[in-house]
Amino acid sequence: MQSPKAPADAQTDHSKALARLVQKVADDFAEKRNLPPPRVSFKLTLERDDQRLQETGEIRGTIECTIPPPRIRFSIPIRLKSTLNANLGNSKWAAIQKAKEYAAQKSTARIHTMGALARARVTPRDLLPAVVRFTRLSAGRLDDDNLAAAFKRIRDGVALVLGVDDGGPFVRFEYAQKKGPPKVHAIMIEIWRQ
Repeated sequence: MQSPKAPADAQTDHSKALARLVQKVADDFAEKRNLPPPRVSFKLTLERDDQRLQETGEIRGTIECTIPPPRIRFSIPIRLKSTLNANLGNSKWAAIQKAKEYAAQKSTARIHTMGALARARVTPRDLLPAVVRFTRLSAGRLDDDNLAAAFKRIRDGVALVLGVDDGGPFVRFEYAQKKGPPKVHAIMIEIWRQ
């Protein structure tokens, strides 16, 4: 025959069960929104009432639960070239081609960002103030000033969806690049709340 559990043991068992339950709820929430599982932190405060515990086995208390804000990740199959060193010429035709290419990049970034937010069921307000990390995947490398310049139109498209000025205080941009296989070009975009 098992001896009845002491109140401290019962508290520990209830805390562990509660931790599993809170983490499961957070995992389900993240899975429905196509997000990585969050690390949930919570604080459990139990009321000390030994008489109620002995009579009914009931423990009362409060929970403070913290779920980290969402982190959105998506990729766009696009080739980014350095715009600072590009020489397309000074003709009217070259200016038109350059404007079309820039408009296409901005539009592509805007559409993919809106799609990623919709899949995650997140509004731009949920992510502000935001950090946006752009990662270029390509066989070649760009130096840091060319990398930032190459992402300018993509940055404008993402800022447009977030509803902020890309030079304002509500968003911070980070740039990175990874070496990929030859003839494979893409960019990865991650957005999360500061």
